[in-house]
Amino acid sequence: MYKENNRDTKTSENSTEDSKEVGPFHKGERDLQIRAGVNQELQRLAKRAITNSLPIQHQIFFTKLPMVFVAVEDQQSNVWSSILMGDVGFIEINDVNSMTINAQFLDVDPLVNQLKLSSEMGILGFQFETRRRNRVSAIVSEISDSKITLEVKQCYGNCPKYIQRRQGHRLNFKKTPVSVLFDSFDDDMQQFISDADSLFIASQYIDESKNNHNKSKNRGVDSSYRGGMPGFIKVLNETTFLIPDYIGNNFFNTMGNISQNPKTGIQFLDFENGHRIMLTGTSEIIWADDQELPFEGVDRMIRFTLDHGYHLKNSLPYTWEFTSYSPFSKAYAGDDVEV
Repeated sequence: MYKENNRDTKTSENSTEDSKEVGPFHKGERDLQIRAGVNQELQRLAKRAITNSLPIQHQIFFTKLPMVFVAVEDQQSNVWSSILMGDVGFIEINDVNSMTINAQFLDVDPLVNQLKLSSEMGILGFQFETRRRNRVSAIVSEISDSKITLEVKQCYGNCPKYIQRRQGHRLNFKKTPVSVLFDSFDDDMQQFISDADSLFIASQYIDESKNNHNKSKNRGVDSSYRGGMPGFIKVLNETTFLIPDYIGNNFFNTMGNISQNPKTGIQFLDFENGHRIMLTGTSEIIWADDQELPFEGVDRMIRFTLDHGYHLKNSLPYTWEFTSYSPFSKAYAGDDVEV
């Protein structure tokens, strides 16, 4: 069982804004790092881990993927997690600062026709088979009906924690995608969410402070992942569920964004049937310091409240066969495993 060392549990009034060296982290991320007591060590780590260009291993990684998980804000200011997909090689690396995704959103996707020049996009490259994942924060520099070219702002790799291993299988037949709009979870969807062991989450940061003279630099969207054993998500009612914040890299990208801007997108995959559930709404961070949490060994959780969502049936060209749970997921469930 993991427990975070909560040194300096309350944010100091001068702890973030008076710091001369803030590195790649914005105020929300720094505040979370300080409250968790990890800010000093992360300043050193971030210099090595986070770059503003694509390292060679990331270039190779992205060109071998058949899909990426993306975070985008639509033109109604909703934040969504979605997928761009194609054949292996549909992502081209133009140079260390630019990539082209030769795909667009499905016609049934709420993000279809929502991108424009200078739109922010968070990209998560993800391999269920190897548990590898890499993140990119980017800006749309060119766009057409068939491709999206992106200028890279930040790039870094993530650890394999909480990723359940699965083997993908390409479907050899195509069904017509269908989109169903909803604004509450019916009983079947509540059960599906309760049984999930994985989700993808999109969050957004916008610096609207008076001291921010470069609006494009101090804003962005992030695409991330959360995983655990089935039941790690607790559904409260037809519009609300709770997600524990298990210990990760301590960058607090998602949590830092939510602390500044509650708008959030969440996506669930129906691995066995090739369907997706896309949600947009708001999130709130709740700390164990402030109230008792219904999760063991965590210091924070996310409470997500649905605004609306789409059930995108037949929207994936793959199904995935479950192989094994992450040992880190098992550890939080109390299983005695080596991690």
